[in-house]
Amino acid sequence: MSRFKFFSRNQEQGETIDQFVTALRLLSQNCDFGDLTDSLIKDRIVCGIASNTVRDRLLRTDDLSLAKAVQVCEAAELSKEESRCIEGTSSEARVDAVNSRTEHEGRGSWRGR
Repeated sequence: MSRFKFFSRNQEQGETIDQFVTALRLLSQNCDFGDLTDSLIKDRIVCGIASNTVRDRLLRTDDLSLAKAVQVCEAAELSKEESRCIEGTSSEARVDAVNSRTEHEGRGSWRGR
């Protein structure tokens, strides 16, 4: 039953790679994998990662180790988060620009001249 839980564990929605790896490590403790533990956790990350894009990147990486897999996943998470921040900032800037222009038009500062 322990091995079934380990091999069927996938990354859940909103779960970080660190949380996913921790869950896999905890599940592997009762599986008696021995020296294969890190290799099987790496395989489970590749098979169970939520992002198809990251999975493709992992599959294209030569000599993929557990540490490399985690590093690739963390980099993808960071990149995704930074993209969200940039998109949020540019959206706020557009709203500010529209609000600023509307205020000027309302006062007639440049139109009436």
